[in-house]
Amino acid sequence: MGSSVVPWEEWNKTFGGLLLEGEYCVQQTSDDGFVIGGCSSSYGSGEYDVWLIKLTTSNYPPSTPSNPIPVNHATNVPVNVELQWSGGDPDKGDTVTYDVYFGDTTSPHKVADNQSETTYTPDELDYNTTYYWRIVAWGNHGAKKSGEMWCFTTKEVEQILEIKNISGGWGMVHVVIKNSGTKEVLNISRSIRFAGGLCLTGKETVGWISSLPPNSEIKVSSDMIIGFGLAEIQLNVNAPGLLRVSKTAKALVILFYVSVFYKTFFVKQRLFLLG
Repeated sequence: MGSSVVPWEEWNKTFGGLLLEGEYCVQQTSDDGFVIGGCSSSYGSGEYDVWLIKLTTSNYPPSTPSNPIPVNHATNVPVNVELQWSGGDPDKGDTVTYDVYFGDTTSPHKVADNQSETTYTPDELDYNTTYYWRIVAWGNHGAKKSGEMWCFTTKEVEQILEIKNISGGWGMVHVVIKNSGTKEVLNISRSIRFAGGLCLTGKETVGWISSLPPNSEIKVSSDMIIGFGLAEIQLNVNAPGLLRVSKTAKALVILFYVSVFYKTFFVKQRLFLLG
């Protein structure tokens, strides 16, 4: 038994001898092989003998996942990122699925499995954090190939606002806020609140700064404060897309006068841009 060469032929094998050979049945098996049944007069003790041949295919495992994006050991990666890689299978017609392992430890957990896409988009990541990931490829015959462990580090937050100073005076507290970044900051909310002591008026002041250009600062003040005793000043500054910062300082209020304890507050505090 033989087979003639055809343009799309991938494999050719001859069975049997020089005498009459017959092939009567070809059946594909579940492992993508074939069972062939027939008869032969070239072998055996009788005029004809039945033969049964099992043909198996050589299945190769899928290709090792490669070409990661972000590239391995990349830095300054955005916190919103799509992971990409190359895959595939050397066996014509085979399909491949992928398991995705991702996290901020060197032994990341599986976050997706049995997906056919060669991309994965995690939730928004943390700033200035190293993430680890690897891909396991599975062929449709059960063979697998694990990619190497890759990693990348997200970008650092960008400094935008500073609380430069806080001071007291007659009936008010004054705060200096500076935009030390390179972008204009819009719609800044700020609040100055007193806690403790006896505060008759001006316990909380809430206000807005519509715009603060780059490398500029602004001085804001509380409402009129009348009270008595040792109090704590709580300062909050926030803007859309920024991480809010809160800071406290001690103050002594004597009727219309507020004295701030500078040594507890003259430490720069920062707001950071999140996007």
